[in-house]
Amino acid sequence: MKIFFLLLVVNLITFAQLDSNWVLVSSAGNSTTYMETKDLNSFRGDDIYVWVMEKHNPPIIIESVDGRIYKTKTYYLINKRLQRYSLLQIIYYNENDDVLKSFSYNRKTNISNYQYNFPVMRGSNEEVILQKIFEVTGVPKKIKEETKENVE
Repeated sequence: MKIFFLLLVVNLITFAQLDSNWVLVSSAGNSTTYMETKDLNSFRGDDIYVWVMEKHNPPIIIESVDGRIYKTKTYYLINKRLQRYSLLQIIYYNENDDVLKSFSYNRKTNISNYQYNFPVMRGSNEEVILQKIFEVTGVPKKIKEETKENVE
């Protein structure tokens, strides 16, 4: 019984720590967006991999997903220098946090035209996410300004 209790306490502490790594990115309209920050400072170079969670209120409906979507998690690959990104994985959840459907878009290539599918557009969610990454990782102001110029 003591072992069970100890395991329960360790799991609760672990999950509490996991939740504390999500920071608010934006809250607008019918959704609130968070970003996982746990590993952001470990990335060197131009590529950043980041999980983004979006909570939908009211829930959304997508034709290819059975059920109402209350939460979406998206795994991004963002290149700071090129100002381009790709979606690597998307997971849709119901109101009980059960997975409704997931899509994986991983690819094995070093060709940047195929590795980064979309430009970071001014005013997009991805621009807000990138600016939050800069804020969290302490990117110098000069790099932020150069990045803004590339987006324009």
